[in-house]
Amino acid sequence: MDEKIYKLKTFSILCSIFFSVDLFAVDVRSQEQPGSMDCVIEPYLVTEVSSAVNGIIQSVYVEKSNKVRKGQKLARLESSVEKTSVALSKAKAKQKEDIDTKRINWNFYSGKQRRVGELFKNKAVTSHEKEEAEMNTEIARLEYKRVQSLQRIAEMELARAEAALKLRTIRSPISGVIIEKYLSPGESVKDRPLFKLAQLDPLRVIVIAQTEMFGKILPGMEAEVRTITNPDIPLTAVVDIVAPVIDAASGTFDIMLSLPNPEHSLPGGLRCKIQFNELKAVSR
Repeated sequence: MDEKIYKLKTFSILCSIFFSVDLFAVDVRSQEQPGSMDCVIEPYLVTEVSSAVNGIIQSVYVEKSNKVRKGQKLARLESSVEKTSVALSKAKAKQKEDIDTKRINWNFYSGKQRRVGELFKNKAVTSHEKEEAEMNTEIARLEYKRVQSLQRIAEMELARAEAALKLRTIRSPISGVIIEKYLSPGESVKDRPLFKLAQLDPLRVIVIAQTEMFGKILPGMEAEVRTITNPDIPLTAVVDIVAPVIDAASGTFDIMLSLPNPEHSLPGGLRCKIQFNELKAVSR
């Protein structure tokens, strides 16, 4: 009986040694792959869209969860005053009759001055008549320049009125997804955001790395990312930013990567694992 107990104890000790060696080997292998780390996938950019001018919302063209393109119309403010200003400025800018009249007048006095000059050479007119002809020509020229300046001012006023009208339309600054809609038609936009948008292509992969990894990961390198929802599907991300400063308190620094997501198949906020094994430079 004692012999059986002895054999069982011996077997248990051997098993413990075997498993300890195996765990140690696993630990060594994990140390040989220092690039394997936890990460999180976030939207590349999250922004709140506001209006550059105050006003009342007239129309909203999108809803929460809608995909939008950069430059797409999201909403419009009430703009009857601005539309009237544009129409008035256009009418002023198109009034060129005065310019034509002043140009004809200038040409007339210029021709008269030349004729008087010839007559003066032949002593057919007095110096007073010659000076009067020159003065009339100069006055006509200045009048023509004045109406030209007024025309340019009218054109600038039109551009300003059109710019003011353009500000009444709120457009998306990025291509992404509407994640919040804060206001509806009839509400004031004063000092309030209208929408919150998230850019989901590409996505941003964020890694908090230990100090020993500093200098081993460089912008342009590729990494393999596996999400917790689909760990069997490797995804390729590219290093964009490596923080140049290490946080002294935690002994860590940030790494940010871009992960293509053209179909928006991946949401932001996923936890993931990232592996920097077999890194290679990516041509830019």
